[in-house]
Amino acid sequence: MLILIQSLIYFFYTQIQLNSIIMKSTDLCFPLDHIPLTVNIVIKEEFIPEKKWTIVKNSKDYPEFVKDFIKKFGSIDTVNVSDKPTLESIVQSYADIVELSWILHSQWVNITK
Repeated sequence: MLILIQSLIYFFYTQIQLNSIIMKSTDLCFPLDHIPLTVNIVIKEEFIPEKKWTIVKNSKDYPEFVKDFIKKFGSIDTVNVSDKPTLESIVQSYADIVELSWILHSQWVNITK
């Protein structure tokens, strides 16, 4: 037989400068065998950008972006890939084309929070 017992979780936020650890306070046992747990989580300050480069969904820029780099892909000679330096040059050409197309067609927009 399965017996479901409701449980409560209490959160207390403090400014303790400790490493992330979990401590069981077994000496503080409550009814129904509840044991308090203490968890210290270190939160580091981090830069979170408010803007990013993007192509806005359903904008005319996306088809133009795709059309632009597909057209330029056709200009890369891939007939004679005979060695590693040639292959690396071709791959770099593809990357440069996509990057340039991205720069031309993307916009600097606010990130929705």
